[in-house]
Amino acid sequence: RNLYASMREGVVLHQMLYDETGKAVDYQILDANPAFEVITGIKVADAIGKKATEVYNVEVAPYLETYARVASTGIPDYFETEYSPLAKHFQISVFSPAKDEFATVFEDITERKQSELRIIESKKFLQRVIDLLPSRVFWKDTDLNYLGCNQAFAQDAGKASPEELIGKDDLQTVWKEQAELYRADDMNVIKSGQPKLGIDEPQTTPKGDIIWQRTNKLPLTDLMGNTIGILGTYEDVTTQKRAEDKIRENEQKFSSAFRTSPVVMAISLVETWQYLDVNEAFCKVLKYSREEVIGKSSLELGIWKDKAARQKAQQMITQQGHLENFETIIHTKNGQELTGLFSADFINIGNQRCFLTVFNDISERKQIERELQDSEQLLSSVIENIPAMIFMKEAKELKFKLLNKVGEQLFGHVKEEVLGKNDYDFFPKEQADFFAQKDRYVLDSKQLLDIPEEPIQTPEGTKILHTKKIPLYDSNGNPAYLLGISMDITAQKTLENELKKAKNNVERLVEQRTKELKQTQVKLEELLVSTQLESVKTQTILENIGDGVVVLDDRQNIKLANSLATQLTGYSQAELVGDNFGNKLKFLNEHDLKVNRGFIDRAYENGALSENTHHIVIQTKDGRVIPVAGNATPLRDQQGKIKGCIVVFHDVTKQRAVEKMKDEFVSMTSHQLRTPLTSLRWTLDLLQRPTTGKLSEKQTTYVNQLSVATLKLIALVNDLLSMSRLESGKLELHLEPVDLVEITADSVNLLKSSADENDISLELSIPSKSLPIFKGDRVYLQQVIQNLVSNAIKYSKPAGRVVIKLSKRADQLIFSCQDTGIGIPKSQQDRLFASFFRADNALGQAKEGTGLGLSIAQKIIDQMGGKIWFKSIEGQGSTFYFSLPLSQD
Repeated sequence: RNLYASMREGVVLHQMLYDETGKAVDYQILDANPAFEVITGIKVADAIGKKATEVYNVEVAPYLETYARVASTGIPDYFETEYSPLAKHFQISVFSPAKDEFATVFEDITERKQSELRIIESKKFLQRVIDLLPSRVFWKDTDLNYLGCNQAFAQDAGKASPEELIGKDDLQTVWKEQAELYRADDMNVIKSGQPKLGIDEPQTTPKGDIIWQRTNKLPLTDLMGNTIGILGTYEDVTTQKRAEDKIRENEQKFSSAFRTSPVVMAISLVETWQYLDVNEAFCKVLKYSREEVIGKSSLELGIWKDKAARQKAQQMITQQGHLENFETIIHTKNGQELTGLFSADFINIGNQRCFLTVFNDISERKQIERELQDSEQLLSSVIENIPAMIFMKEAKELKFKLLNKVGEQLFGHVKEEVLGKNDYDFFPKEQADFFAQKDRYVLDSKQLLDIPEEPIQTPEGTKILHTKKIPLYDSNGNPAYLLGISMDITAQKTLENELKKAKNNVERLVEQRTKELKQTQVKLEELLVSTQLESVKTQTILENIGDGVVVLDDRQNIKLANSLATQLTGYSQAELVGDNFGNKLKFLNEHDLKVNRGFIDRAYENGALSENTHHIVIQTKDGRVIPVAGNATPLRDQQGKIKGCIVVFHDVTKQRAVEKMKDEFVSMTSHQLRTPLTSLRWTLDLLQRPTTGKLSEKQTTYVNQLSVATLKLIALVNDLLSMSRLESGKLELHLEPVDLVEITADSVNLLKSSADENDISLELSIPSKSLPIFKGDRVYLQQVIQNLVSNAIKYSKPAGRVVIKLSKRADQLIFSCQDTGIGIPKSQQDRLFASFFRADNALGQAKEGTGLGLSIAQKIIDQMGGKIWFKSIEGQGSTFYFSLPLSQD
């Protein structure tokens, strides 16, 4: 009855009611336990003695046909159902204790049913754990005197330690009354040479009590196979035997609900934590037979994975008298791990105080939660690493709920300082009003809003953003949040201005040298500007981004692909996601159609943004090739480990066409310019020769000015032609053995007169050990060195110093050129290698230049497999470096 009253499941006893034809028409409630009232909300006193149709206020008694069948046949049944009058799901076991009577054991599984829709929760299990009992070990000689034993055996024999028992026999122990029986048994094993295994025997304890031991004995032999004694082990099975007796004595007290319940249940002794009984579900789920469990503890069976968790659960049960939903991990007999919620309550069985325990398996739910967490972490990593500001605001007060890394950089605040606040906490009121007005429009209209240019004040000054704002809805279809995606296009706008400046600069140079070439040069510059502007791409996020985006995991399998990626490749989402990117994203060299995945591999290897620097195409599903440009950004987990990569690429078919037109135009124009320029230079040389006739002083000045202007114009045309070849990948290197010391010395000698004219000290530092010869293009390498050294002379102050150094580091040759010039403003250093770029302080020096030299140098060094970089402090000077690999294939 205690078990009946303490069960969490509802238990109800019914009497079936029949009409005059013997047909079941209703049933009467005879008894119900307290859980019935808790689960149904119907008082037990109001239900007992009444018909089901009256209690549940229905015309037909619930599940009448099923209950009638069980009451008449005596065959139990089990089912799960949704009972709409109570708006609940139930798990019901029904059996018949007597003719025309039936009992139901039911459990409210509404919460589980609701959880199954989200995380597919598995069955519930119940189990109980108890302590492990240690085994006793002893060994004797052939005279049956003890040679040794463990501490537990010595204590059982009435000795303080094993040493006190060595040399003695059973007649000198507390079980001397059974000594002759033991000795005869031991001698039989020694003489027969046959082991004796798993025998239960009585034994007297030091206190005089009789306990039962499960004994194993086997003969000990030496290396020759001769018997030299006997080895024995035993374990105390008294508790198991008593438990079995207790189970048999109280077997009638356990209701059919305990046996037939689909929920795992166990009953354990409070004092020893050993199992008294377990139900069929326990054995089915944990893979143990009932005999393997009874009388043993969970520690002995190895059920609890974490011993500390087991100890904590025991303490909570002891202190609180019960335990509810304690999450832990257990092992089945075959080693399978189950995660579940462990609950326990005290119950009385006879004169013994016991625990009734329950274990609800939530393994599948935890697995789904982990998968959801992994998915959320992946999406979070994508959002954090997308090169755009991602933010989200709640609809009511427009307070920030989400902000990624780019957003932190633009705000000048970490996300913890931003979340929970709105625009008025960071921006002037006028600007905050503008943002709020746009946000409210999006939420009210429920439409996407595209803002091509949106100025914003940041700690680094005014930034220009391209912003898209989208409403996010709750389950009722009302806007709950506002999602914003903002691309920083400040650099694009700056580049446009710089290109305009470069255009004007080149036009001025051309206009100074020849009016005849002005119109052609203007068209060339306009074409270059349009080409540069065409290559600047605006990115947004995922479906709103203008590029194809593919997210890879640590094994380079595709985890995510946006719509534009599917359009460019011709593969569907289902075909892309889950496959290795190499099977679907086939990036090839444009010129030879060989696989080129270097920029993706570099992102994984170097852990940094990797851009493709060569012309590539992507092969579509139907075999077509589309010119693309792309980059790869590594994804990191919370520990900083690279766990994937974002690959961004876009169609550059139009850009390639424009580049081709530009290359053809520049090549044609340059060749056409060379002919008149060569003729002009030849004519000027003739005019300067004495054989042509003496020129007046004024004529000589004009001729000299024309010669200088012609040489500069020829240099400009050569630079434009080199840049065109480099950008199109058509520049061919003529690799040959090259002595860097020789090339550098020649370049320094050529520029010595220029340094002297500007009062600049020009020094060349060469290591004492000779530098190795390497393979490179002598002509282009000399062009790079002369460009770097001439720049250092040009922008150094009078009485300044330029130092060129050569060295070897590992398998690299290092060139450096240090000056004491005007330096480069920090805010413009990241654009120094851009075509036509010149720093503001360089423009203020009135020094002539096109802004192409460093860009050409960078591309030449890159094509030779090297690297070029610099360090500079404005007002103090700059140092330019490049490195070249000693091994050139």
